Amino acid sequence: MTTCARVVIWGALAACSSRTPTERERALSKLPAEAQLIAAADGTALAPFRPVIDAARPFLPTKLDCVADVATTSEVIAVAVSARAGTTIVIVTRAHVAACPALSRIAPDTFVATIGAGAVVDDRAKSPLGDPRWARARSYLRSDPIAIAFERDDLHVLAALQPEPLAAWLTIDAVDAKAIERAVNAWIARGRQGALQPFVSDLAVQTRGSQVRVQTQKLQAEQLALAVSELLRVFDRAPVAATQAVFSCPTPGRGIVRCTDGTRIVVSSLAATLRQLVGVESTPVVAGGDVIGIRLSEDPEALLRRGDVILGLDGHRITSATQLQELAGVVHDRTALAVRRDGTDLILELTE
Repeated sequence: MTTCARVVIWGALAACSSRTPTERERALSKLPAEAQLIAAADGTALAPFRPVIDAARPFLPTKLDCVADVATTSEVIAVAVSARAGTTIVIVTRAHVAACPALSRIAPDTFVATIGAGAVVDDRAKSPLGDPRWARARSYLRSDPIAIAFERDDLHVLAALQPEPLAAWLTIDAVDAKAIERAVNAWIARGRQGALQPFVSDLAVQTRGSQVRVQTQKLQAEQLALAVSELLRVFDRAPVAATQAVFSCPTPGRGIVRCTDGTRIVVSSLAATLRQLVGVESTPVVAGGDVIGIRLSEDPEALLRRGDVILGLDGHRITSATQLQELAGVVHDRTALAVRRDGTDLILELTE
């Protein structure tokens, strides 16, 4: 074979192997891989699950109401949730998007909403599509009508739902699968005693090796909505003692009006409070080759203390005191400050 022929063949193979990313892949490529939970769905697949979305609304920030509405008319929605950094929501849609303050347009057909210090990434390698941590869930996130994955060192959860026919399954891979099986069966037994009885009675639980599989073939959206509502109520009632131990309420005064649960703080002026943080010396914090925040080298007048790391403000990663100062000038009556203290990340909800 001549050299020229080889070049032509390799060129043809390269052209065939390259392709335009799907809308699902475009959305997933913007999510941060360090999240604990990743979910992706086709907008058309969400319509039959409208009761589930409505059941979740009371537990979501009110500013996300319009985001949920846009999602149901979209091509794709992808979500990343991190206990440390917050939530990132990416929506790809060709439909007209009415006024929705929570959404920011980052491309002609792509919008982003964030909670806390959630942010998009520009490097595919740092997204679920490139990070090996999400390898087992990647094909489901790319192609299933609705896919949800949760990753922890000792626990791997994957769930998929389909609209026609309505069906769902969930797998849990864990070191102690038998303990997981007992916990699932105990939850089902409790559910049989109340309003969840129609939903849990159709669940089939199987354990094979290190994996527990829960499946249903007779899913009804209204029954799933009840289950989701109950689970969200449990999470909403979860104790906050661990957070309080890390971040206790600052003493009122110097702009601090009052504080609840260590993280919900009312101040006399958001801009003035944030400027106090800018007024002290700080140094950049680098991880994985990137600046992920700034560490305070001195005690500010209020709110934080020396050694605290400011990670983000309203979804924007903070990489310098100058950036924080600029953002402080555009906050309104509420903001979310992501902070790391003693190795633990948390979100401070500041209200004026």
